[in-house]
Amino acid sequence: MTRRLALAWGALLLCIGFIGYRLLEANQVVVMANDALQDARASVRILSRDRSIMLQQVRMAARDASSDTAFFSGRDARTGSSISLTAVETDIVYIVSTTCGACTVNYPILKRWQRAGVRIVAVSYLDGNDALRRYAAVHSLPFPLVARGYGRLARLTSIETTPVALHFTNGRLLNVYAGRIPESLDSALMSERGQPPN
Repeated sequence: MTRRLALAWGALLLCIGFIGYRLLEANQVVVMANDALQDARASVRILSRDRSIMLQQVRMAARDASSDTAFFSGRDARTGSSISLTAVETDIVYIVSTTCGACTVNYPILKRWQRAGVRIVAVSYLDGNDALRRYAAVHSLPFPLVARGYGRLARLTSIETTPVALHFTNGRLLNVYAGRIPESLDSALMSERGQPPN
């Protein structure tokens, strides 16, 4: 009887120890999840802060360089030809990378805008010309795709967050969009050109 009781107590203690260990593991998972959530919130705050700073800086650069060819220049990775743009010659600057899956979501809209006469240039600050040439061919991009680039705009938008779309009108930066292009921008650009949105 004593032996059975000792075995029972041993089994009970083993179960309690196992349960305690699992609870400790679960607590560690919760702590890690909370840390990840805090990091994500911090990232959102940082992105929001960076967006605000970039808006202010690019607006100033566009205002000061509305007729200056030094606003943005580079080499189109698709064709190898040089491009040089003023702020008033630019409607959309689309910041991409070849490893950004979300960037491709906006390509149907951007291609439709290009056909409608919207002036678009795509820029990557993470890829070289060879990678961008292949990327442009795979996605059949009809607009210039530049590695880094030069000029005021390039210096102020050298960010690794992608995709980001900068919307200009008559040399003035109106807004910066991260991620999926909103329907409101699609409607505005297409209505300006007398065409219905998709």
